[in-house]
Amino acid sequence: MAGTPNVIRGIQDTFGPAAAGFEVDIADTLDAIDPRDLPLLSLLGWPKVAPKEKGAAKGADTLSNKCTQTTHTWLNDELKPNTFVLTAAYTAGDPTITIGTTTVEYVNVHDRLMIGGAHFRVTAVDTGAGTVSIALLPGATDAAAANGATVRRLGNANVEAKVAEIGGEVPDPTQTSNYTQNIDDRVTISGTAIEVARYGIKDNQAHSIAHMIQSKMLEFEQMAVYNLRVANPSSNTQPARQFGGLWQFIRLGTMNQTDQIINAASARLTEAHFERMPRAIFLAGGGADTILVPPVQKSIIDDWNLPYSRLEGFSEERYGGIVSRYRNSFGEYQIVIDRHLNDSDIIFLTKKFIGIGPLGSRSFKIELLPKGGDYVQWYMHGEYTMEVRNNTRAHGWIHTLATS
Repeated sequence: MAGTPNVIRGIQDTFGPAAAGFEVDIADTLDAIDPRDLPLLSLLGWPKVAPKEKGAAKGADTLSNKCTQTTHTWLNDELKPNTFVLTAAYTAGDPTITIGTTTVEYVNVHDRLMIGGAHFRVTAVDTGAGTVSIALLPGATDAAAANGATVRRLGNANVEAKVAEIGGEVPDPTQTSNYTQNIDDRVTISGTAIEVARYGIKDNQAHSIAHMIQSKMLEFEQMAVYNLRVANPSSNTQPARQFGGLWQFIRLGTMNQTDQIINAASARLTEAHFERMPRAIFLAGGGADTILVPPVQKSIIDDWNLPYSRLEGFSEERYGGIVSRYRNSFGEYQIVIDRHLNDSDIIFLTKKFIGIGPLGSRSFKIELLPKGGDYVQWYMHGEYTMEVRNNTRAHGWIHTLATS
């Protein structure tokens, strides 16, 4: 094969003879791909303390629980809310505040509430109206508060006399789900092509199989980032079942904090964006640790981060890409270059809440199909899903950035 393979297409090396047998696990071949070609899968498969099994193949098997249904389900838990907001403005002297029918379920008579600098005692709770009757505490100063002002619960001071609570139950975990998706490809090599010597290729069959596997895994990597969740088709005109990726759960999600999704409106990336996003995730109760960036944005980051960054090269003990570090008041983050991202996107992730995995034992394998002529045909197949747990609290997305 003349010329140099195009690294963007993922060909890093030619492979030896094809494995014998009718069905072959592709984990070794998958891990032979440069980790920089599969940054998300490789990142998930390279924990801080690397076990014997690591890399992209392990990253593709990181679900919190084994997937056993075509609709894979997980639970997102959260703590009982002790900080909430007014859903209507409060005027000093008003006998009630409005906090909404959801939050009001967790407020009890005799709770102490603080709004701005004013302290109150809860005298009654109307769960149907989403309102709370309040009385100003002796010695406290009343003041008006705007719609959206923070309300803090400071405990209940009537424990000895308390008989029963109006609300206050621990929130039920929210159930989230994603579909599984069948993923397949095949390669057919004629008997003549197998035998013909080609420049730089030791085994034409193995080389063609490697092309198919690597091309499909590059596609799988992009699916994990940008897939839109689609259910079973209702007719032949509808798309088939497809798992949702980071796009579905983060970019299209309803976040806990506004700045977890930042529309840069074609502005150039600045360090201020890197301050706003982690702060929002922190206020939402999360703690991001990983930032996926396209090459063009990484160059912009280097302009202001380079004097403080630490670069890490290839290592057997961690993700094998070129990873730089960024630190601010809300944590330390590894910045991972992802050539598959849109130039205008940056994604903040909490790595432990991301999982990818197969339905049951339907992990990626290649299978030798029966012959029907002078050819050999291999078929690659798998059925996978993805978890993005705590998507409204632990992750974020900056989009529509300038690309120069």
